[in-house]
Amino acid sequence: MKKVLDFLAGVAFLSWIIFASAVDSESWIPFFILLIDSAYLCFYAWLNNWFEDYETEESTWHTNKDTRTWHKSGT
Repeated sequence: MKKVLDFLAGVAFLSWIIFASAVDSESWIPFFILLIDSAYLCFYAWLNNWFEDYETEESTWHTNKDTRTWHKSGT
């Protein structure tokens, strides 16, 4: 099943590139196909946890009840 979804994501990405170059045409069809491809790719990325916050050595995002602040690691 994962291979099928990966294949569909590849097709959607290729379609996204093709229709992104055709957005300035007179028809609205490339725009709507681009929206559908973008929605699918965002959903696919969300399902694969590509939007997670990753900690870096330089800074870490800390949540303290109602306030959020940036702190250097090691402090």
